[in-house]
Amino acid sequence: YLFVSKAHYGIRTPMTIAMIPLLHNQIPIINKESYLKSPSLDYFRLPALETIKVGKPFVFNWPVGDSVYVTAQRPYAVDYVGPNEMGQDPELAAKVAKKDFVVRPVDKKDHYIKRCVAGPGDSLQVIDRQLFINGKASQNPKELQFLYKITTPPTASITKKRLDEWGIDFGDSATGVELPPSNKDL
Repeated sequence: YLFVSKAHYGIRTPMTIAMIPLLHNQIPIINKESYLKSPSLDYFRLPALETIKVGKPFVFNWPVGDSVYVTAQRPYAVDYVGPNEMGQDPELAAKVAKKDFVVRPVDKKDHYIKRCVAGPGDSLQVIDRQLFINGKASQNPKELQFLYKITTPPTASITKKRLDEWGIDFGDSATGVELPPSNKDL
């Protein structure tokens, strides 16, 4: 559970007024939506008490989260479901086949928490995995992580030496390196 101050960046008044308090989207155990779509109010946001500051975390609604497939694992945005996701979640594949998705009101989209890295008017670039703000390299977090997925033809061979050349540490489970069956003995 996450508790945040909505007042600091401008309270959005509820649009969905028929709901179970303190439940964002679903009722636990029965996995049904915790609100009724109507009656509803128009969108309105009160003025913010302060602006979002660079380096500070903030919570926002996932922009594409209005149409979602809801599975026991997690919700998936309808427009961002591919074969990889369906292969990892059989329940999702069944829902996609039946077009069994939920369309949520604006105030019921999933929440994301991120850290602000740049402000209005700043230039933001990512060059070779390095974040640059206004042309200057940003300080990387102490535990910076990258995810690698290497796809090769079945006849190709990936060696430890090749991974080292690419700067991929095969021993680090966070890299997510998946080798073809013929290369699993590295």
